[in-house]
Amino acid sequence: MELLKLLLVFSMIGLSAVSPFLREKFINYTYAGGLAINLLAALITFIIGRRFEKVWAVGFAFLAVHQGLNLLPTLPYFPYLGDVFYMGFYLMLFAGNIMALWEAGSVFMLSTVIVLSILVAVVSMILAFLLPVFNRTPLASFFNIFYVLFAFVNVIASLRSAITDRAWILRTLAFGIIAVTEVWFVLWAYGNYEPSDPSVMWFGVVMLAVLSQRPIKRRMRIVRF
Repeated sequence: MELLKLLLVFSMIGLSAVSPFLREKFINYTYAGGLAINLLAALITFIIGRRFEKVWAVGFAFLAVHQGLNLLPTLPYFPYLGDVFYMGFYLMLFAGNIMALWEAGSVFMLSTVIVLSILVAVVSMILAFLLPVFNRTPLASFFNIFYVLFAFVNVIASLRSAITDRAWILRTLAFGIIAVTEVWFVLWAYGNYEPSDPSVMWFGVVMLAVLSQRPIKRRMRIVRF
């Protein structure tokens, strides 16, 4: 499994390195690369991850489906099918974080992130329909704003564990990378800002997959003299 993790890391580095060049020749290169990266990340995380990490693995699989659907022609009867799986990706990340907090017995943080997730939905709706920059396409704007705010809720949900576990510091960074890519997309969609390569999101997914692990079973050793 460690070899698969190395394969994932080197695949991400290689695909990211050539991305600026191949995007000029293959417009959907980022989707194709994301499909491969997310499928491998889902496989690794599901096999060796703990329960909450297996939930993340389902999210990675959803994101892979989203990437794959964007390589296909738009479905005439359900053009937003890919967005359903993209939403599923964020919901699975959130569900995994909720499970981790529940297992840690952090009632306060658990309650906080649940309340924040509800507020995010309400605030996204208000901004999408009231602000002129967003209300030209309110439904699409709702989801774009929601992804940004919800991504940061996932960052907040990981902070409690990061205080006591160094591995969770890196997981918090991974969630932060994913959140920043959502900010870049909104700036590009509504502010004529040219973001960095969208494959930056791969770094967050790969970090979460590489940090996944089986539960460590510690046994007392009896030393005989």
